[in-house]
Amino acid sequence: MLVLATFLVGIVLVPAEASARSYIEHFPPATARAGQDLRLEARIVDPPAPVRFVRIYYRPAGGASFAHVEMRKEMDSYAGVIPGPDVQEPGIEYFILAVFDNGDLETHPPRDAHRSPHYVQVSPAEAGKKKETATLPTPGFPGLILSPDPNEPVGEEEVVVAISITNPDTVDSASVHLFVDGKDVTPEADISPYVITWSPVGPMTPGKHFVTLKAATRDGKPFPPFEFSFQVLGVKVRKEPFLREFRGRVFAESRQERISKRDFSANILGARTSGIAGPVRFYVDAYLTSLERRDQQPRNRLSLSLHTRYVGIDLGDAYPRYGELTLWGQRVRGVSGYVHLGFFNVDATVGELARAVEGQVVPLANDTTKTGSILVSNGDTLLLKRVGTYRRRLWAVRPSFGSGKHFQIGLTLMKVLDDTNSVKYGLKPKDNLVVSPDFLLQFMRGRLRLEGSAAFSLYTDDISRGVLTKADIDSIFERSVPIDPAKYARYLIMNETTVPLDPRAGTSTAYQFKALFRFFRNDLRAGYRSVGPEYQTLANPFLRTNLRGFYVNDRIRLFQNLVYLNLGYEGYQESFAPDDDVPTL
Repeated sequence: MLVLATFLVGIVLVPAEASARSYIEHFPPATARAGQDLRLEARIVDPPAPVRFVRIYYRPAGGASFAHVEMRKEMDSYAGVIPGPDVQEPGIEYFILAVFDNGDLETHPPRDAHRSPHYVQVSPAEAGKKKETATLPTPGFPGLILSPDPNEPVGEEEVVVAISITNPDTVDSASVHLFVDGKDVTPEADISPYVITWSPVGPMTPGKHFVTLKAATRDGKPFPPFEFSFQVLGVKVRKEPFLREFRGRVFAESRQERISKRDFSANILGARTSGIAGPVRFYVDAYLTSLERRDQQPRNRLSLSLHTRYVGIDLGDAYPRYGELTLWGQRVRGVSGYVHLGFFNVDATVGELARAVEGQVVPLANDTTKTGSILVSNGDTLLLKRVGTYRRRLWAVRPSFGSGKHFQIGLTLMKVLDDTNSVKYGLKPKDNLVVSPDFLLQFMRGRLRLEGSAAFSLYTDDISRGVLTKADIDSIFERSVPIDPAKYARYLIMNETTVPLDPRAGTSTAYQFKALFRFFRNDLRAGYRSVGPEYQTLANPFLRTNLRGFYVNDRIRLFQNLVYLNLGYEGYQESFAPDDDVPTL
């Protein structure tokens, strides 16, 4: 159980004990803008071995699970971008992880990074933007502009001036005079004790227009003039080019280093472009390195994304996120896409979580080093020096109802399966099936947000043993069960390593609920999570299991947002569900 109470006033964190060992040099940004990409840079100082990968793990402030993005090598440093849609108020938390080929790792912050990550304040998306399309009304007169919005341009045939009188008992409606661009239009206006409206006879000319309302109290004392302006757009619209926007950058690096007889040499070539062509927004990302090796997982990254308002597709390396309990930011090499119609939506992903890497074997007589090795018998006595990695395939689909602006209900179906034919020398190929419903509710423009999800998993730890027979199932439950595992092998290979064999115990279920409240200078987040001891999702290996508890975090803005007070409480119980009653063979 952990209690956190933190007071922050612009803190910059630097790595400790930098001179004693390798470390990550990184300077956290103080602020970010909601909806805009957040670029982070870091430098690895005195690495003990070649760098395998560097990642940014991030989450919304107070969130329970981290997503991650890769950091790319750029000259003598690494850079990564947290996508704009994930940068939301009130803040975002992150830490940087570097893993080396010798198995060592470094983080920033250096200590307890996942429990005490960096915090970046996120400002509203529109903060700081100067409105120049119109002038706002002068104070004094008890009026409220209903139409047109001074900050929203209107069409030349859509102009309706409407002003509500908020305190009609103080206004003499007979004294009201309305002027548009200096012309008295009172005879054309509809004036009542509660509202004043006026519409032009024909289209208004494009440009800026001014409204002035003059009135007096019932005692004859004049109010200050009520004045504002609005913008009218013309019918003629300039024809936009097909390629409306294009930006990009290309980078290359060649580094030749040899430290303590270890080769750190690397050649890197990369490009990142984005733009808008017609109705399509496109992204192209390429990262090629000479450190790419067939006997390791991919380091090269290639992706092409084509997105429109309703349909989109991602080819190559993608990081889809369907839910923290299912697929959450894990790299998938394949095809992802969506159809978002608002009332009905479908997201789907097909691809690889891991590529096949063959194991390394040598004759036992030629190698006497057995440390960390496994003996394999296939007619000859061999020594398995490195266990192979099976090709791991993923299929996921999430149909949903609702746009997510106010509500959404979805159902995620996901299957992960190791290809037993992809390598010859591997151990324990796996099969995983997950079903997860979820919901989202938003009120008051996102000031009140409720969301939750549940999940149930079936997981087979070693499918190389084949499928159980019906007789085996009957013997486990000591009675006849109307289930023949062979009939369901296409969905899940069930054998003695499958958990749970009896789902009634609920040991492979998980659920979570979250609430967000943004009122009175408070950003309050609360949630509850329970993950059973046998719950497994191979698409989110960082999910902690056999854990349940709750958290409450509040971020209070003080002194006109110059000071922030963060208060938090977390209480979790581990190993809450004993597995004594789990059926086994």
